[in-house]
Amino acid sequence: MGIRISCLLGLVSGLCWIADVNAQLFKNTIDNPIELDPHLSGGVFSSGSAVTSGTTTNGTDVWALGNGTSSSVSLTFSVAPGYTAKLSTFAFDVRLTGAAGHTFVLTVGSTSLPATTIGTQGELVDWVGVSIPLTSLERFGSASSSTPISFTMSFSGGTGSGTYRIDNVSIYGTITPVPEPHEYAVAMGGLLVAVVLLRRRRV
Repeated sequence: MGIRISCLLGLVSGLCWIADVNAQLFKNTIDNPIELDPHLSGGVFSSGSAVTSGTTTNGTDVWALGNGTSSSVSLTFSVAPGYTAKLSTFAFDVRLTGAAGHTFVLTVGSTSLPATTIGTQGELVDWVGVSIPLTSLERFGSASSSTPISFTMSFSGGTGSGTYRIDNVSIYGTITPVPEPHEYAVAMGGLLVAVVLLRRRRV
């Protein structure tokens, strides 16, 4: 009986690690302190500056990228040793003038995700929400060292010196401890016991 309970507890523990619970890992509203999961560090924009514009999402600061036919900005994070990050969504609000590049590509590490067209080229995009799914990416993390994750937001295809403004940048996903080898064994043992018990009930 004790072995059964131990194995079932192992099964529950293993399933809890496998069943990710999606959460907000990072949020930058520009005018407020950055919200960051305790197992992440970093998250500062590589270029650009905070500005107060007459047209914003919340009437306060937004992030201004360089003007032109194209523009880009990067964010870099580190996942703490002993943890892995499974990312689900990258979201932000954006304002683009008509001459700005409306073709957006998000690159995570060395992986460029499919391009997205925001609004219509040549027309003003007055603060719309953009959401990019990240579920196709592998987990980031290591048992013994910190793991960097870089995000590069690139806008291209402009017809003149357009302006680029972003706000409310958020990243969603899950961060879980890297299981120890014995935890894998306990979880597999629990699965085996559960299968055996189910078969006995059917008989």
